[in-house]
Amino acid sequence: MATAYFRMAEKLANTREPVKEIANLKLKPEDWTGTPGGKIMAKLKERSTFDDLFHEYTRYGRSNGWTWNPDLKGAHKGKLLDGTMSAGECAMFAGNLQLLAALPRPYGLGLSPAPEYWPFSGKFNAGFVCTHDMTAIISPLQSNLRTRTQVQQPLALYMWVNHKVLRYAGNIYDPSYGTICPATDMLGLYQCKTTCMGSAERVVAKIKGHEYVVTTGASFGVEFLWRCVPETERPERPYKGPYTLTEAEG
Repeated sequence: MATAYFRMAEKLANTREPVKEIANLKLKPEDWTGTPGGKIMAKLKERSTFDDLFHEYTRYGRSNGWTWNPDLKGAHKGKLLDGTMSAGECAMFAGNLQLLAALPRPYGLGLSPAPEYWPFSGKFNAGFVCTHDMTAIISPLQSNLRTRTQVQQPLALYMWVNHKVLRYAGNIYDPSYGTICPATDMLGLYQCKTTCMGSAERVVAKIKGHEYVVTTGASFGVEFLWRCVPETERPERPYKGPYTLTEAEG
């Protein structure tokens, strides 16, 4: 079983001279070139940028069955690149990309400083709604939002309470979805102002007996409401919307 990237991740995290310590591992080509990390690096050139690495990393993940599994929490740095794991949550996809960017050549891109690992909970620290692309690594995670008129049809949207991405050179890199956006744009189509996922004090308001999450359109400042669906209605998707305030009150 390959463990080269896992061992290098430990050196990078726990030693003052990681490049020297990684060299002391005396890795042989057969220890790492056949791993997912080695195959990704083999596609890059000497002057490849982080954008090049990002696109190859996400291409490899989509082509080789990397999948979303929220039960496997944590970054598990090195294990995805060794091929000992192929499923996990967003922390794993972001953490292993960060590792591949930071490791010295030929194992990684050797960037210093490396991209920043960034847990994101929305502009107001209450979650956000983004476009949900089921062809991305995030598959098979299903949408948790639906409209009032088509309650059985998931929208191509997902409401995140928190999400893990990387920040580098003024951009946000989301390996789960394979997208890049300027850091000034934040993530998501809508930013939640408050959320009903958690304590009751965080629910924005009750309108005619229903609790709502409030979001605001990032580009045009329009507020929308997402109704928190009771357990008896869900069955698995906890929100309906978006509504305007007029629709909710009517």
